[in-house]
Amino acid sequence: MKLLLATDGSTFSAAATQAVISVVKRDGTEIQTMHVVDTRKAPFPEMTAVDAEVIDAPLQRRSAEALVRETAELLHAGGLKATTLVVWGDPRSKIIEAAKEWRADLIVLGSQQRTAPEGFSVGGVSDAVAHHAPCSVEIVRVPKGQPMLQDLKILLAMDDSEFSEAAAEAIVEQFNPANTQIKSLSVLNEFPLAEAEKMASHGYPQDESPGFLSARQKLRDQATAKLLKAAEKLQTAGFDVTQTIVEEGDARDIILDCARRWRADLVVVGSHGRKGIKRLLMGSVSEAVSRHAACSVEIVRLPNDR
Repeated sequence: MKLLLATDGSTFSAAATQAVISVVKRDGTEIQTMHVVDTRKAPFPEMTAVDAEVIDAPLQRRSAEALVRETAELLHAGGLKATTLVVWGDPRSKIIEAAKEWRADLIVLGSQQRTAPEGFSVGGVSDAVAHHAPCSVEIVRVPKGQPMLQDLKILLAMDDSEFSEAAAEAIVEQFNPANTQIKSLSVLNEFPLAEAEKMASHGYPQDESPGFLSARQKLRDQATAKLLKAAEKLQTAGFDVTQTIVEEGDARDIILDCARRWRADLVVVGSHGRKGIKRLLMGSVSEAVSRHAACSVEIVRLPNDR
């Protein structure tokens, strides 16, 4: 796995670094730790990235190189292989470009980037990367006062797609099973149009319609089977799957509520492709969860979705 760790020197980036050290598998993981010297900030607002680098290179570059070197040393001390990268420009675009060029499998960054200038929302960098990245993205949050992870609680949010299967595969590939608990959740919020028409034509109230009940049970059975298949894969890899749950309602609200009540450390959710109604539906779920969850969130993308 090729992991791009973006750091800006903030406490949020420090939490991202520590999360990588705490839970990422050592074998087969390459890490590139990068810092973007933000040319949107003073004294660079009217300069191009090239102009800024030439004018203020000695001070800015020394500081940036020291930051990525210190981060890489922490990773090395934790048994991980790491290289460094310093670039100049807009962090939102430069992180994405670096991931494309290096063919990263996963970008990890803190939930808030101190580089965001006035006028940009808090977390603007992480939001932009989560939305436009060519690969999976993990946005790390460590609640105030919480110690660094010793045990890991992962909420795997699944639907009926291949993207959810990729989310389960990502857990197996990235995380150590030791001291890791997983709860898997599927939310039903759509019913076949044909069944809805059947309900209307027969004049049944929705909660009493044989067609509605049959369709709902079929979807519930399918979701349960999907969860059990994922649980078997995770258990075979040595993970402790504590519970599988099927709920009905708004997926965004239910995922966020389940993560909060269970005090999850990480929500892992698949992200649909960039086109069509599935992108609109599942994309809105993954992005809403990444913005509003109190814990870390990983949005998993397939290679052909990049």
